[in-house]
Amino acid sequence: MKMLLVANGPVTDDSVLVEQIEKADRVIAIDGGMSHLIRVGHQPELWVGDMDSFDFNLEAAPWLSSVEILRYPPEKDASDTELAIDIALKFSPSQIVMMGMLGARVDHTLANLSLMKLIHMRGIKTSIVDADQTVYYMTGSIKLENMMGKTISISPITDLKGVTITGCHYPLYQHNVAKTSSLGLSNKAVEDVVTYVVESGEAFVVVSDGK
Repeated sequence: MKMLLVANGPVTDDSVLVEQIEKADRVIAIDGGMSHLIRVGHQPELWVGDMDSFDFNLEAAPWLSSVEILRYPPEKDASDTELAIDIALKFSPSQIVMMGMLGARVDHTLANLSLMKLIHMRGIKTSIVDADQTVYYMTGSIKLENMMGKTISISPITDLKGVTITGCHYPLYQHNVAKTSSLGLSNKAVEDVVTYVVESGEAFVVVSDGK
């Protein structure tokens, strides 16, 4: 099962959102992320949050009242996104894709990125998708397809040992990369299939359609 979580951050290309909805078996709206789903006319299976970023007086859809809501108090020990992830994990999905997670609030963006590890630790594939970029959390290895011409970066979370990169303009072979290093930024895919292998350590891999 593939699940899509939609939060309140920017979703600048509705066609990307619709594409992810069509690929998902179940969609969860996170608080103000419901606005994005209303805009494209999609009713989610579940709506999670404290509803502090959604205006019920200004936004409506004919199906809004029939959506199952799990409402939480504003004062709590976890973000709406973390609560939604905990709920999504109970469905034992094979993949969780998240949108509306990258935005102007750096603190929220960092928290959302760190929550990817929570999903990864359960053995579930996860990514954050934006209009022109996708973020993956990785340990071990990751294989990316249809990459020709795209910009790919690996950003260490911890010191990385034995990094091997194939399919990119700047390959690596069993290279150690410090967590303070920018060595892995802005590589360019020269093949359709790109692989990153890390013998030990954790990192984010970011795929950008632009330069």
